[in-house]
Amino acid sequence: MDGYRIAESFFFYNDIFNALSILVSFAISWLAFRVYRLTKQRKTVMFSLAFLLIGISYCFLFSPFILHLMSEAPPGPPPLPFSLPMPFFILSVLYLVGVALLLSTTLKTWQVSIPLTLFLLSAVGLFMAPNPLIGLHVFSTVLFAFITLHYLINYLKHKDVSRLTVFIGFLCLLVGNAVLIFTRRDTLFFTLGRIVELGGYIAFLIDLLLVLRR
Repeated sequence: MDGYRIAESFFFYNDIFNALSILVSFAISWLAFRVYRLTKQRKTVMFSLAFLLIGISYCFLFSPFILHLMSEAPPGPPPLPFSLPMPFFILSVLYLVGVALLLSTTLKTWQVSIPLTLFLLSAVGLFMAPNPLIGLHVFSTVLFAFITLHYLINYLKHKDVSRLTVFIGFLCLLVGNAVLIFTRRDTLFFTLGRIVELGGYIAFLIDLLLVLRR
């Protein structure tokens, strides 16, 4: 499986972006849980759990260790999922579960079958993809597209700063994942994808801080 194509000059900055993404994800999870304790809204605790899982996956997904393992894997479509680095699939599972929880929260449904079905479809597609790394971003992009569309419609109906900030956050995650799909073509795609993703996490952090100040 081919790994990311990263400019040598960006390796140092990638570590910084990775650390910031992890810290912001955990901060979002913690602040969302604080909001839940104040409001007792179930969607906020789901939001907290989703970003906790995403933050855990980010602890290693873009780490040099995982990138090295992926570069060591044989190229081409694998006959079985276990023929690829198991750490990559564990981290991908955590990430996809987190995104599925975000979509479930967006749909305002707490039925386990919906996020579970979305996750299983994404996981199967991930295992069957010629390049599971790119497949991860393809399926994440599809899920984020539905979420982003929902929040765009929500903002257009009820325009306020909070809804706009949340929409911008999900739009950044959508664009960031979409850009990372093309990371094998040019190193610039990886750089842009990581920057845009980080912008999305910062937007969520700002929104939660505004909520807590009310």
